[in-house]
Amino acid sequence: MIKLFKMYEETEEARAYWLDATMPCVFTAEDGTLLPYRLFVPEHYNPGKKYPLVIHLHGAGMRGNDNRLQLYYDQRENQMLFAYQHYENFIFAVPQCPENVMWSSYMEKIWPVVPETLPAHADCAENRISKAVFGLTMALAEQYSIDRNRLYVTGTSMGGAGVYEMLYRYPGTYAAGLAGCAVTDPADVSVLKNKPLYILHGDADTVISVEYSRRMVKALAEAGAEYVYCEYPGKGHDFADGEDGEAIFGDAMRWTFRHTLHR
Repeated sequence: MIKLFKMYEETEEARAYWLDATMPCVFTAEDGTLLPYRLFVPEHYNPGKKYPLVIHLHGAGMRGNDNRLQLYYDQRENQMLFAYQHYENFIFAVPQCPENVMWSSYMEKIWPVVPETLPAHADCAENRISKAVFGLTMALAEQYSIDRNRLYVTGTSMGGAGVYEMLYRYPGTYAAGLAGCAVTDPADVSVLKNKPLYILHGDADTVISVEYSRRMVKALAEAGAEYVYCEYPGKGHDFADGEDGEAIFGDAMRWTFRHTLHR
């Protein structure tokens, strides 16, 4: 069984565990882009079974190329990794975004100085990193015994924007997404309305305003999309930094992972 950790009391032990439990790998995209990632495969992996695959995209503070920092999350993302431990029979990868780029081309256009007139996502050319993430997804689906109808993408902050990016660019690939405290163009709903989304945000977030999630949720509701929105009163960017973080992400994972892709 996968070890469960107590919040805060065993944070360093958890970090050491994940470094030991995941394999350091590097994916080389078609254009030569190198994407370091940590890979978790169940201890008793059986190629005769089909496993769901999760791609988790970290926040901006973990960018680099050491292939370790993406496991040294702040408390919000620590909780997300802890929540993963409730699911033994799945495979997940945590790629590391290079410095000076972002998972989302849209977020690159509006961050850190938000322009008065927001650009349209459709006008933001896809960057090399999201292409590499998609390439990694497909490579892992080929290398391991993966259920192609159960590919998921999760992340918070810059990683949450990356969730929107991947669902927007590759709507026929991922079964569902989980995006926390993130930003994207509400017009994306023209594509995302058919993609189950679990969205989380603290209403006191001073890094990425909760208004971005509220606008997205409004658009999803008007489109009749399937989604869950959880807004946390008085919480900032680290909305799951308390002892309830495991429950927050546990609920999110259970909802996300029960969805399958309808082709």
